[in-house]
Amino acid sequence: MTNLLYFSKKAYLQIAFLFLLPFVGNSQLMISEIMYNPPESGTDSLEYIEIYNAGTSAVDMNGYNLIFANAVRYTFSTPYSLPANSVVVFAANAGAVMRNFDLTFMPIQWISSGLSNSGTTVVLRDLDNDTLDLVTYANSWVTGSNALGASICFCPSTLDNNLSTSWFASQDSTGTIINARELIGSPGVIECLSPNIYNVTGGGEFCAGGIGLSVGLSNSEIGVSYQLKRNGSNIGTPINGTGSAIYFGLQTSAGTYTVIGTLIGQDETMNGAVTITVSPLTGNGTTQGACGSYTWNGTTYTSSGTYTHSNSLCDVDTLYLTITPNASEVFNQFACGSFFWNGTTYTASGTYTHVNGVCDVDTLNLFLTPIVGFGTTQAACGSYTWNGTNYTASGTYIYANSPCNIDTLYLTITPITGIGTTQAACDSLTWNGTTYTASGTFTHINSTCDVDTLYLTISPTTGSSTTQAACEMYTWNGTDYTTSGTYTYANSTCDVDTLYLTITTIDTTVTVGSNVLTANQTNANYQWYDCESNSMITSATNQEFNPLVTGFYYVVIEKNSCVDSSSCVEIMLWGIEELDESVLQIAPNPARDFIQFTTNEMLEFTKIELLDFTGKTVINCSEEEIKQQRINVSSLTTGVYLIRFNTDLQQITKKVIIE
Repeated sequence: MTNLLYFSKKAYLQIAFLFLLPFVGNSQLMISEIMYNPPESGTDSLEYIEIYNAGTSAVDMNGYNLIFANAVRYTFSTPYSLPANSVVVFAANAGAVMRNFDLTFMPIQWISSGLSNSGTTVVLRDLDNDTLDLVTYANSWVTGSNALGASICFCPSTLDNNLSTSWFASQDSTGTIINARELIGSPGVIECLSPNIYNVTGGGEFCAGGIGLSVGLSNSEIGVSYQLKRNGSNIGTPINGTGSAIYFGLQTSAGTYTVIGTLIGQDETMNGAVTITVSPLTGNGTTQGACGSYTWNGTTYTSSGTYTHSNSLCDVDTLYLTITPNASEVFNQFACGSFFWNGTTYTASGTYTHVNGVCDVDTLNLFLTPIVGFGTTQAACGSYTWNGTNYTASGTYIYANSPCNIDTLYLTITPITGIGTTQAACDSLTWNGTTYTASGTFTHINSTCDVDTLYLTISPTTGSSTTQAACEMYTWNGTDYTTSGTYTYANSTCDVDTLYLTITTIDTTVTVGSNVLTANQTNANYQWYDCESNSMITSATNQEFNPLVTGFYYVVIEKNSCVDSSSCVEIMLWGIEELDESVLQIAPNPARDFIQFTTNEMLEFTKIELLDFTGKTVINCSEEEIKQQRINVSSLTTGVYLIRFNTDLQQITKKVIIE
């Protein structure tokens, strides 16, 4: 809530307060309002500073200096009397401030420059250059003041006006809109905020020795502190407002309770007062004993205890009650022939009483019936079941068919002999010719009272089953297996795992025949290689391989995803003549683009061709190449090839490697 003190707008304003304001610092003059960043664009013309005389006498300001931004902005060079409770306003543009704030007086215009938007120090000094008041404000002091349209105000009080917490944004609306923001300020007017007024709650009467009564406030404001008072004296420390009802706790002292709210140095007495009355406890005490129950003040009590009855708030009677249970019982008894009760045997029906104590008188309603029934003599082994009861010892037993119809058993038990066996098995067990598949206790009668007993625990056979294929060997549960088969592993007596194993073993031997190599492993995939160059013979993928040239070869065999290779095997081809290197030479070997051949004998070649290892002709040499003894092999892919030289009389084959 904002309380504004409005005055007639003259060159200086004289204010009549309803309360006496104390001095601030060592001077009765104080800076009470600053507009440092109005909502204008460019140069601010609406900046102003308000000085207030909080004293009880006028002050002559002749020779006084207004200083900010480390420079004197105005000096009173002639006598200027500022009456008590009055203000003087300094402005950057006196006319603009007068117009926009609708003043009836002209503010004093300072010399030059303006107030800093980010903050600066404003100082008022007297004729002797002593500082009368000093405020160092910052743009973060008060929300709403930094170019948001409002000035910052200080309400004269005991607070320090050089602290940000002592200032607030002006609430005095002008109705003038500049740059979409309203101009808010009160030059020439002392503006103060005071708390809203809420109702004091609680109070009442309680009895001495009680926990007390609560005192609170119907609502509260954030930023306002509330002080509880009893009979005008502070109780405890102030409580900060929460925006809702607040409570000062339970109060145990009698008196009148009030609440003072304080906002930025301004106090406001909350509405109303509550009274707490502490009344003494009175009443009578009664000690009473009773049987079963006792009625007191209209209430029936059935158990011992201490009970109270309120005649008024603090007039309470007390009953100290001892209840003795009413132990008197009524027994309705039916009996056969006679009945014994409390030391007396009764042989006729009737009603009988027995006094045990003051609150304990028993009554017996007796109904007698004559006794009838049958007698049976029986012998048995180990035990005998009669009328649903199993008997294991010799003796005389009775069974009541009705209260007075009673049969009698004269029983002789012969102990059972035999052997007891405890046995555990998996799935089933055969005992004395019978196969048992479930756990249990089983018997076998050797003779009338000679019975063997089997205490059997059957556990189902468990375990996992694994199907596995491997090459050469497979290790399972720490054992190496090299042959196919079905194997088991016992984890425990009835927990057995099973392995269905297929082992693939590759025969890597090769049989050398007449111009043919044969892998001895059947039903597999094959790939033949030349040992000298370790190169794959692309089309040699059968079990049998017919080399075109004498040399060393090996085969790679794959079966059931298992792979192995043979050793290098040498084969000498029949019908193909091999010449000594001195007779026919080829170079380079390996070759890349060209092969040059030379001979030291007069050999006339009729045909020269290059073949791959499957026997397929890949190059037929031209007559020019034969004549030049130079063969172009640049078109061939990397691999091993055969060069076949043909004359009228013979055929010569050489092996060459193409890079």
